[in-house]
Amino acid sequence: VFDFEYYKDNDSLPIISEILPQSFVIIKSNVIHRLVLNKNETSRIINIEFCLTDKKNEKQIGDNVFHVNINNLLQYCNNLKDFFFDKEDYYIINDDGTFAKALRNYLKIASSDENINEIKLQQYLSMYQLIIEFSRCFNNDNKKKIGSKYINLATKYIKANYNKKIYVEDIAANVGISKYYLQRLFR
Repeated sequence: VFDFEYYKDNDSLPIISEILPQSFVIIKSNVIHRLVLNKNETSRIINIEFCLTDKKNEKQIGDNVFHVNINNLLQYCNNLKDFFFDKEDYYIINDDGTFAKALRNYLKIASSDENINEIKLQQYLSMYQLIIEFSRCFNNDNKKKIGSKYINLATKYIKANYNKKIYVEDIAANVGISKYYLQRLFR
């Protein structure tokens, strides 16, 4: 567990969020932030940086630098478009264990000193897997946020109309979703 402090600009007070186990924070570039560890707890922080570049401008900087063509992934993972082109400065995302597993696999393969083509291919593929797992976690969190939004709107409607006779259809129409989806959200 650690705190993530986000500063909108140099003069602002921080917005503080607690990063819980099985969560990770994705911070876009040039965002002023600070990670604060609790003195009595241990945390493992791994910094991975992604840089979107054009294929023609890419340069190999070292053996452990891989250039993943994000445009190829964007064709198959629409939620990656939402992430890369959204205006949010950071995201705190929950992991069901698959991202952590892909990260451990990537770190194990990326630390290999062997320079044979098979290892390089494994490194490249493990980076793709890491991005795909991130995309899945990001998508799952966004689905939960959308569902929470509808639950909050439905709850407000119910409270505002508590003394009236209301039906599921009324609530769903007010919220802007089908009655079946509303019922599924409240299960």
